[in-house]
Amino acid sequence: MTDISVGGVSTHHAPLEVNAPAAQQAAELDGHTVSKSLGTRISEGWNNFTSKISGFFDSVSSKYNDWKQARADAVVERQQDAAKGAASEILGSLKDGRLVEAYQSFTQLHSVAENLQPENPRAFVSEKLQEAASQLSTQDREAIRLHDFKEDGERLVRDHSAHAVRSLHISEGLVKSGLMSVSDLSAEINFIEDVKSEIPTALKLVKNELKGQALADVRSVSQGLFPVADDGTVNTTRNDVQIFRGDHNETPGEVLKHTGENYLTKGSFENVGGVDVSTKAVADWPRSNINFVDGDRTHNTTNTGGPDEAPAKVAESVAFAREFTGSDEATKVLSSVVHQYGWRDLSSKMVNDDGQVVRLTLAPKEYAFANVHGSDGVRQVDNPGKQVGGAEYTVTKTESGDFKVAIDWELLAVGIKDENGNTVLFDPRNPIHAANTDEEKASGISSTLSIQLDGEILISGEAAARGELELLDSSFEHTFTGKLTL
Repeated sequence: MTDISVGGVSTHHAPLEVNAPAAQQAAELDGHTVSKSLGTRISEGWNNFTSKISGFFDSVSSKYNDWKQARADAVVERQQDAAKGAASEILGSLKDGRLVEAYQSFTQLHSVAENLQPENPRAFVSEKLQEAASQLSTQDREAIRLHDFKEDGERLVRDHSAHAVRSLHISEGLVKSGLMSVSDLSAEINFIEDVKSEIPTALKLVKNELKGQALADVRSVSQGLFPVADDGTVNTTRNDVQIFRGDHNETPGEVLKHTGENYLTKGSFENVGGVDVSTKAVADWPRSNINFVDGDRTHNTTNTGGPDEAPAKVAESVAFAREFTGSDEATKVLSSVVHQYGWRDLSSKMVNDDGQVVRLTLAPKEYAFANVHGSDGVRQVDNPGKQVGGAEYTVTKTESGDFKVAIDWELLAVGIKDENGNTVLFDPRNPIHAANTDEEKASGISSTLSIQLDGEILISGEAAARGELELLDSSFEHTFTGKLTL
């Protein structure tokens, strides 16, 4: 128990349990129990009040700073959008040949660059143009690549210089009138000189960006089939190329075997001089360069006369083939294999490392020649658009009586289809349509990719005499050559 005396009277109480902090407990003074003083409560209230006032002003200051930063960020964002729009407009104007508009957008882009990156505006301009170029569609990119950037740059500089002279005349007049300071005039002169030196550099970077994108597109499709060096050089030979066959891929020998079996068992035939011959051979032999070699005797199936003479040429070729094979059945078998079908797929339906068909844009017809850039210089190829009709076949017979069919075929391509089916030209100057005028025909094709196919199959003579197709062996080699001016 605790004794507490108040006014001389003693009382007894149970012990007090104290759970509050010492600063909040009742204080003992001269043996008496008293509560917190009025002064203490006023002091604590004042401290609380000043703390709230301070917090209020801190909050106002913080919100103001946030607002100020948000406004600054919005200004930067608007300027970034303006730079992006100006860069896109430059490329769009170049594509359409609107060089005046391109120049105006260029000066706008440079002005933004001086605000956002004053220490290096040229780098900012180049970066924005490259970003804009990377967003172009394949069609727009190809259209811009057709332009001569050097010539565009020179003209833009000339236009800029003419504009600059007029601008300086006005500025000098303002200085003389006291309406413009000398320092402002100096800034204007520096701006003009910066833009003048910046235009050619920036356009060159745009060209390099477009070239890099085109190179990346070609590589993404051609991977594993033919590598392309950074300078566009292609020079490789493959003996393991796979050919696309609908839902699977096959070797060249398998393609020819299955194509021949299909025409032999399911195809149609025409009786020519008493011998059944595949209608594919009847159609293709007169327009193909097929040489039958039988000892000292040779025969070429090409019809050099008019269309009316084709049937007689076919009859002549079938008669020679019948003597060459020694039987009607063997002639029928050979005619099911030796024609353009199947063979044309060997260079036009090649697949890459992903097993996807590489779709080439072949050289258009009727142009007089095409250039192939190789390690030993530039080679001209006549009639570049003949495709499989320009292949040379040679049919011979071995000592054991088997038939060997060899092909020597150079196919020329001017471009390749990207993953979206758009054509990426190996040279922006390349035509993609047949020539219509004499001038177009004579102009030729600037740069092509050459796909040289050399190969042969060996057909069993014994099986052919029974009317069956049996492939004993096959070997093929693809050589890719060119210098792609991407």
